[in-house]
Amino acid sequence: MKRKFLDLSDNDLKNNPYKYDEDQLIYTLQKSIPSLRIINKYQKISAYIAAKYVIFGGINEDNGDCVEDTYLDSYDIINHQSHITIEDLQNAFAFVYAENEREIIEREQMFKNDILYLYN
Repeated sequence: MKRKFLDLSDNDLKNNPYKYDEDQLIYTLQKSIPSLRIINKYQKISAYIAAKYVIFGGINEDNGDCVEDTYLDSYDIINHQSHITIEDLQNAFAFVYAENEREIIEREQMFKNDILYLYN
């Protein structure tokens, strides 16, 4: 059976601290624009979520609901997520960077295939 995810608001994330699991948080980060500051402060996140969505997502503004979300950094993660070490973040950054590079290559290939299809 396919899991049904909730459409969470910032209030849900704030008023239900440490309630939501990684899959639910990723769904929320991909489908809406939650405050990264609220997620970092009120939910337990993994180093992967911190790197992919909170820090990198904040920097390139794919995620986050305001300018302040772009200022989140490793210090903010470690300050609120005591289970994450700097080494965890470094490993997650390396993994996410490689993952992002693969996604870029895949998108470029899909774009090239679309152009070839249109002109043939």
